[in-house]
Parts: sequence; structure tokens; C-alpha cells
Amino acid sequence: MFLTAIENLTAFLPYIIYVAVVVGISYLITYFIAKKNKKLIFILPLIFFVISLIFIVFSSVADGWDVLGYLILAGLAIGALIGTLISSLIIFFVYKNKEKNQVQ
Repeated sequence: MFLTAIENLTAFLPYIIYVAVVVGISYLITYFIAKKNKKLIFILPLIFFVISLIFIVFSSVADGWDVLGYLILAGLAIGALIGTLISSLIIFFVYKNKEKNQVQ
């Protein structure tokens, strides 16, 4: 009944790879955004949060097989939200440490 650690890893490996790819892509995008304006570091996670909320609302309103489609898209958007949030937090703390070291 219970899955072993290897079985859990192979079950969640596609999701881990998806989030890792999103982290890599959004890191580059967020890095260039942060060079222009440091206040916009968290704009990508905000966008994906709104997109995932829209798909969740659509799935609660839809009927039939449309619900499944909207929930799949919401799941993909939530995965992208997690990935972009990770990359934005990395860049945020890197900039915070750079500013802290420059002050001293």
C-alpha cells in the first residue's frame, strides 16, 4: 500500500522537472526585470497566481469535462507559480545580500 522513497521520486519526477525548468526560465526573466526595477521582482509570481485563480474559478463554474481541463491548466499554473516564486525569492535574497554588503 505505501510507496517507497524511489517510487515516490519516480511518481513526482515529472512535476519536479517541470518546476525546475520553470525556475530556470523565470530566473533569467526575473533577473533582467530586476536589473531594470528591483520593485518588480515578484511580478511573475503575481501573474501566475492570478492565472491560477482564474482557472480555479472557471473550473468551479464549468460543468462536464470542462472542469477537468480547467483543473489541469490550474495545476500547470500553480506549478509555474511555485517555480517563479522560487526564482524570485532567490534573486530577492541575492540583491538583499549585495545591498547589505555594500553598506558595510
